[in-house]
Amino acid sequence: MATIAHPDSQKLCQQNINSKIAEIKKLLTVIEKGGTAEHETALNLPQRDSLITSLTYTPIGHQRYNLEIINLRPELVQIEEKLEQLAPMLEQRYLYTTTHNQSERLKTIDKIKEFLKEFSPFFDRSSENANQLLLNSAGRLAKIENYSLGQHSRYYRLEILLQSLIIILIMTLSFFLLRRAAAVNLQLREEISARSRLEKRLRGYQSELELEVRERTVELTEDIKIRKEVEKQLRDKNIEHEKLIGELETALEQVKTLAGIVPICMYCKKIRDDQGYWNQLEKFISEHSDAEFSHGICPECYPKVMQELEDELNQRQPTG
Repeated sequence: MATIAHPDSQKLCQQNINSKIAEIKKLLTVIEKGGTAEHETALNLPQRDSLITSLTYTPIGHQRYNLEIINLRPELVQIEEKLEQLAPMLEQRYLYTTTHNQSERLKTIDKIKEFLKEFSPFFDRSSENANQLLLNSAGRLAKIENYSLGQHSRYYRLEILLQSLIIILIMTLSFFLLRRAAAVNLQLREEISARSRLEKRLRGYQSELELEVRERTVELTEDIKIRKEVEKQLRDKNIEHEKLIGELETALEQVKTLAGIVPICMYCKKIRDDQGYWNQLEKFISEHSDAEFSHGICPECYPKVMQELEDELNQRQPTG
C-alpha cells in the first residue's frame, strides 16, 4: 500500500486488506461460537474459475474461549487503525509530490519510514500469536484424535482446518505488508539516491553560474576601467579646450585693431589721431596695434637716397 503512488489505488489496496481482515474476523467468530465458513479456491480452469468449500463447525463448551483468538482480535483492530493512520500520510506524500514540495515530501517519507518501523514489530507479535495458535491447535488436534474417533473427529478437524486457514491468511497478510514495507524502503532509497544526483547537478550548475558571474565581473571591470580612461581623456581634453579658450580670450583682449576711416596726409603721410594731433605713420600704428617697425631702404628708393646723399655732400664741400 505504501509503494502505491495514486490515492485511488491506495484506497483499493486498503479495501482489499480490510476485506481479508473481515474474513479473518468471521473465521474467528466461527471458531468461538460455531457456524459455517466458506473458502473460495481459485482454479483457473476453462470450465470453472473457482471452487467454494463450505465448512460447518460447532465448538465444545470448554473450547469456546481461546486465548490466541482473544489476542488476535484486538491485533486485527489495531491493523485496521494502523491502516487508517497510514492512509493520510500517503495522501500527504502524493500531494507534496504533485505540488513539487520536496522538503515536505521528504519529511512525510521519513514519517512513513518511522511508522513502518513501528509497524514491523506488531506483525512479528501477530505472527507469534498465529504460530502459537497453530501450535496449540496441533496439540488439541492430537488430543481430539486420541479422545474420540467418532463423529466429533470431523468437527475437531474442521476447527483445525479453520485455524490453519486463519494462520495462513494472517501470515499471508503479514508477508504482503512486510513485502510492501521492503518495497517502500527500496523506493525511499532510490528517491534519496535521485535526490543526491539532483543535488550534485545543482552544485554543478551553481559552479558554472559562479564562473560565469566571475567572468562577467571581469568584463564589467575592464569596461569600467576603459570608461574611466575615456572619461579622464575627455576631462583632459576639456581642460585643454578651456585653457585654449582662455588663451584665445586673453589674446583677444590684447589684440588692438584699427577700424574705420584713418585720416592721412597725402604728402607727408602723417596720420591725425582722435585728439587732432598729426603723428608719424609708424607711431600711430604702434600705438593702435602690437606691430613694431624696423627701418630699412627698399631697392627702388635706394638709388634715390644715395643720389640725394651724394648731392648733399657735394653741396657741403667748399668750391676751390
